[in-house]
Amino acid sequence: MCSKCGNLNDAGMIFRETKSPDVIIWTSMISACALHGKGEEALQSFDNMITEGTGPNEITFVGVLTACIHTWQLEEGWRYFSLMKEYSIKPGIEHLTCMVDLYGRTGHLTKVKELIDENGISHPTAVWRSFISSCFLHKNGEMGKWVSDHLMQFLMFYHQIYLLTVIVGKKWLE
Repeated sequence: MCSKCGNLNDAGMIFRETKSPDVIIWTSMISACALHGKGEEALQSFDNMITEGTGPNEITFVGVLTACIHTWQLEEGWRYFSLMKEYSIKPGIEHLTCMVDLYGRTGHLTKVKELIDENGISHPTAVWRSFISSCFLHKNGEMGKWVSDHLMQFLMFYHQIYLLTVIVGKKWLE
């Protein structure tokens, strides 16, 4: 709770007083550091966690990848993303979103597109929002148009579903 409020000193004190921190305690500290501008500390905590014999979970890797985003560490981010396989963790949409954000922020927009294509991400999620933001950030109009075209297709599809739901709903209410 202390870390969610940005009080990393109290959170750190509680963490240090914990005799045998489990993956949840470690992940809480890693995520808190990552979200509050202490990315290097988050990555160091992850390394310490592994050294002490606690294995990470899916949420731990979200925290670690977030730390890489905030410290602009593309190579480290890719290394941690690849490390997930060693722990039998299949990357979920949260991990892919982190990688899209990391590649996008560092200007690797073609790699973002490849990552989206390779992983079959086809619905509008934070991945696509991050991608279009990166296109804007790096003033890449051509890639931005490609992303916009895909988003428009999705939006039209969802509007059709919404209209169909309204029509069917009205019929049920009659």
